[in-house]
Amino acid sequence: MKHVLVPVLGLFLSLNILAQNPGDPLPGYAVTVDGDTIKGNLVVMKKNGNFRTSFQMRFEDESTRTFAPKKTKYVKAGEMEFDAFAIPGNTEGDYGFFYRKASGKVTMYEYQYEIYAMNQTRWISEFYIKDDKGELLALTKMNYKKKLGEVLSAQPALVQKLEGTKLEEAYKVVEEYNETTK
Repeated sequence: MKHVLVPVLGLFLSLNILAQNPGDPLPGYAVTVDGDTIKGNLVVMKKNGNFRTSFQMRFEDESTRTFAPKKTKYVKAGEMEFDAFAIPGNTEGDYGFFYRKASGKVTMYEYQYEIYAMNQTRWISEFYIKDDKGELLALTKMNYKKKLGEVLSAQPALVQKLEGTKLEEAYKVVEEYNETTK
């Protein structure tokens, strides 16, 4: 039984790996820094589920175009929205796409990047909110309750909800705040 199960399991796993696509294109558009709006199907995800550093747009004639964050202001792919910003703390002036986790009066973003440490590649997520001046404020596990508490202070019940919320899930409280302030 063991000799039959191992080859069948190996065949099943190898077929599943070969069947995966690097990312399904989603209908959407990109707005360049020059103000041009280009429509097409965008590939924004890697096959591991993380966001790409630049997005590939596919057109009906099978041609493609790459959108880099330094030359793009905004991207909408399916239901996902991305804004391009200078990466906070980056002294080289690099830009990145920041995924809008929550939009409205308070906008919360997730920025992902890849690092190589201890012989393995890891993805790191950083979270930000945009303040009234359009500046990105970093949210960390140590400060997110305080910073979001200040921003959401008009709604004490939502500030209280932050106490039982992880940083990765705080966008749900921000969404709820945005719904009540429309």
